[in-house]
Amino acid sequence: MVIASPNIVSCKSCGTPILKQTRNDRPNETGLCRTCWRKSKRGANSSWYNGGTWTTLDGYKMVRIYEENFFYPMADKNGYVREHRLIMAKHLGRNLHSWESVHHKDGNKLNNELSNLELLNKNQHMRDHNKGYKDGFEKGLIDGRKESLKKFIEWGAEFCDCDIKREHPIHRHFCPRCWQALLEEIK
Repeated sequence: MVIASPNIVSCKSCGTPILKQTRNDRPNETGLCRTCWRKSKRGANSSWYNGGTWTTLDGYKMVRIYEENFFYPMADKNGYVREHRLIMAKHLGRNLHSWESVHHKDGNKLNNELSNLELLNKNQHMRDHNKGYKDGFEKGLIDGRKESLKKFIEWGAEFCDCDIKREHPIHRHFCPRCWQALLEEIK
């Protein structure tokens, strides 16, 4: 039996009895109990809501999906899934397995156009990334060596005639001063 009181009203949403005034003696302007008020501030009604998307620290765009969505099994415990994985899954018409990776061909993690995405298994994905790094490193190393060698040959043609080199047999072609100048030039 509910006792009628002028200070008690029922929640507009669920009908639970609530006080007209809050603890701070302010009137309850929403007319909702605490539980219903919290529910009303979720999702699109939240002041922090930005369309259900956010960008991770490592640069991937996350998209919020809900339980009734077919692709919900791909979501994390908070209901978010990486947008590029979701786009590939929608294109294939199925959920992606955990061992499947979606690769950005141009390396831009925010460019989630289907033409820029490629489905690989984790081994292929790592192999492709490592190959790219290795090739780039070797290319830079070879280019750097060629450039250094070219400058070295240009300098070597002038062979240093300083008296210092005669005192230091280690420096066959250059004295220490000229050698330092060469190293500065190469850098």
